[in-house]
Amino acid sequence: MSMPGPWMAGSVYSLQQQENKMKIGKVIMVVGFMGLVASGLSACEKEGPAEKAGEAIDEAASDIAEETSETMEAIEKKVEE
Repeated sequence: MSMPGPWMAGSVYSLQQQENKMKIGKVIMVVGFMGLVASGLSACEKEGPAEKAGEAIDEAASDIAEETSETMEAIEKKVEE
């Protein structure tokens, strides 16, 4: 079995460097993705002014619908009498 020449030692070393760089790149990508997911989840927990206004509008619409229903029932009772 013959030993590889000096020209092969450099290419083996550079392959190892490339593999290490690829591993580091993958780790950085995974950490970055995890950071994006974490920031996205934390953003879902916060209520901004638009969210609060939307909830207030929903509640007001629900109250109006309930009052309208009650008024309609009262009118129907009066009509039936």
